[in-house]
Amino acid sequence: MAPNGPDEPLGHESRAGGTTYLILIQVVSRALTFLANQVLLRYLSPGILGVATQLELYTVTTLYFSRESVRLALQRQPASPQLSSSVSGATEGAHSKKPAKSKFYSYQEDTQAVVNFSYLAVALGSPLIYVLGLFYIRFAQQDVLNVPFFESSLKITGLACFLELLTEPCFAVVQHRMLYKKRALVETAAAVMKALTTCGTSVWAARRGMDIGVLPFGVGQIAYASTLLFAYLLTVVSYSKRGGFSVFPLPILYREKTNYFLNLFSTTLLSLSVNIYAQSVVKHILTQGDSMALAAFSTLEEQGLYALASNYGSLVARILFQPIEESSRNIFGKLLATSKTEPTTPASLKRAKSYLCGILHAYSIFSIMICALGPTIVPELLKLVIGSRWSFPGFHGLLSNYCYYIPLLAFNGITEAFVASVASHSELRHQAGWMGACSAGFIAAAYLFLKVGKLGASGIIWANLMNLTLRIVWSCWFIKKYFRDQKDHFKITEALPNYESVAIGILAYTVMWGLQPSAESGLWGIFKILIVGGMFAVSM
Repeated sequence: MAPNGPDEPLGHESRAGGTTYLILIQVVSRALTFLANQVLLRYLSPGILGVATQLELYTVTTLYFSRESVRLALQRQPASPQLSSSVSGATEGAHSKKPAKSKFYSYQEDTQAVVNFSYLAVALGSPLIYVLGLFYIRFAQQDVLNVPFFESSLKITGLACFLELLTEPCFAVVQHRMLYKKRALVETAAAVMKALTTCGTSVWAARRGMDIGVLPFGVGQIAYASTLLFAYLLTVVSYSKRGGFSVFPLPILYREKTNYFLNLFSTTLLSLSVNIYAQSVVKHILTQGDSMALAAFSTLEEQGLYALASNYGSLVARILFQPIEESSRNIFGKLLATSKTEPTTPASLKRAKSYLCGILHAYSIFSIMICALGPTIVPELLKLVIGSRWSFPGFHGLLSNYCYYIPLLAFNGITEAFVASVASHSELRHQAGWMGACSAGFIAAAYLFLKVGKLGASGIIWANLMNLTLRIVWSCWFIKKYFRDQKDHFKITEALPNYESVAIGILAYTVMWGLQPSAESGLWGIFKILIVGGMFAVSM
């Protein structure tokens, strides 16, 4: 039976709806994380949170090296349109069935190729889980190894990574067909299970007077991965029966344009994935370099404080920017074809340019707002949320500095999303080389700020600011070059805010700096800066 699903072609409604669902995933996930943190902070010390951050780094590193290049390559796989007719309708009547039958086979080939290719993530990840786990234990500091249930938590986390990699075939189908609503439901359910399990384990142990260290984080991760796998299978298996493909790797029988290695893997995607992989390694070092540098050059307490600042300080970035970046990669990949047989049309180029300028302009307004208001408002709000237990010296300044980091995260995400969607193999290698230079500069800056300057977690923020600025410079250069090669022009001034917004931002920063509440001002002082900050935000 041919697929009857409601997949829509790329258009304004599907783009807006897809981004909305992706944002919904982040809103629910971060809201649950926020609530879970409120419970966990009552039972955890900064040192335990520091070890939990290292476990998260292990998880993120394993999954990233296993699946990121595969996912990015699949985003350039063209999506053949779904059919509203059934297979029987497509195969009855010799005079009318051939075109429909050809379309159905094209749909099968397209979707099965995506499923097959996604299994490379499982093949890459299985040995990585073991090797990175051994590496972690071998080079971990002694105070990390002494944390209760550390090794058990690491093994549980490794198993959770494997289960999460098993979801890749289902995730690939959902992402490729832009079934964002289904993805939102699945990932929300998994996030709920993770929050409940992590908090439940911590509360249960605390009430019994047990010190279980970082075990709640391992248990929460296994609950998340198990729920994700079960829910994705439940969703995609029924969908596969209508679509005529399998969630397991099968040989491609009907070939139209693509050659396949071992009759399973698209050679075009394989070549692209190999080129992306080297770049992904460097990009991950830069993305997670703050956690790596802190683990190498700082104490567990400093790692815990930075983790807390990162979790709270980047809530907006993760809720809003990450889904926009993810959906933008899909949009740019579909609009700006890179194959010679399907060149980019002027209309598609215009739509992509308009979309990019719109996002950059919105980010510019947001950047003015967060830099002007955030350094004063965010630390005061967080003081109310977490109480005095985590009021360590310098924590206020750490949160204020993080506000300057958030806008660069936004600009870097969207510009690199464009590069990842349209760059050729050689251009990706050039980007990897530039990122390698940025990585070396970041490591040197982190060492100077942390070991020599003794700036603690704030030193990592300043090193990251330097790193992201250099990456944005390269991406902007590439974007201008790309449009110039397409006989078009891209001016960064098209995306910049007007002078009035900049002037209001400068005035807001000055006023908010003078309104910083004292320790004795209490809730009234915080309420006052919120009112004034809200007035400035509306005026921008």
